Amino acid sequence: MKLGMESMAKRKALSIAIGNRQSAIRNVRSRLAGVVWLLALPAIMIGCASAPIQPRPIPPSFRLVVLDFAIPAEWRNPETPDNIKKEMKGWWFGSRDVWRNPAMGGEAANLFAHELNRLPYVRLVSRTDTKYYMAGKRELIRRKLDEKRRDLEQSQNPDDRALALRIQNMTDADYDRELASLPPREIGRELEVDRVLTGRIHDLYLAHNRTLHWFWSAVDLEVNLLDVDSGKIIWNKRARFKKNLVSTSLLIEIAAQQMIEMMQRELFSQP
Repeated sequence: MKLGMESMAKRKALSIAIGNRQSAIRNVRSRLAGVVWLLALPAIMIGCASAPIQPRPIPPSFRLVVLDFAIPAEWRNPETPDNIKKEMKGWWFGSRDVWRNPAMGGEAANLFAHELNRLPYVRLVSRTDTKYYMAGKRELIRRKLDEKRRDLEQSQNPDDRALALRIQNMTDADYDRELASLPPREIGRELEVDRVLTGRIHDLYLAHNRTLHWFWSAVDLEVNLLDVDSGKIIWNKRARFKKNLVSTSLLIEIAAQQMIEMMQRELFSQP
């Protein structure tokens, strides 16, 4: 009986000791948590007091027109100005067909206009309206030159008659050159825009290796942004791109995306 009571007393004492130890551990943890909280509080207060990061302001909106990009004159055959020019270059494993499309000047303008239209601060003159405007200017040039030709034909001067004959024999490519010679600033004023985007394709081709049946595209183009009020070029960039297994249209689309991103960073400080 006495042994049983001693055993119960020992177990009770052990239980009390374990409880006291657990209580002490909880007290230590509570104190550590308080210390950590006191150390973290200044950092939290500093974070709360700091000014929030403000987004970059959107630049003032402006009205813009994109004109057809200029292309090398030798790409166009005066008799068939819209035909794609094909050449064969190289030999053996380097033998390849190379195509250059004279219609890519308009396609490049369409793709750049599409990218610019995504920007919230650009109010773009639609490419359809721009084409109607340019068609009207082309017809005006044709009428003026026709009137000039009729006046020259009445002259007795052989030089005047020769000029009249040249006007009479003008091709579509000749009228395209006359249209391309119009000052972009004048076009911008007539369309009542703030800026005019012009471009020049120095080179653009699709190549196909005749031996390995591999194809690729390459482009070298230059873009200018003209301020109509001042008449100054406020942004200019020339870039070269080359990619395998892509068409010339897709390559220009890639070029347009990257060059418009450059323009946003360099001119408008936009990410």
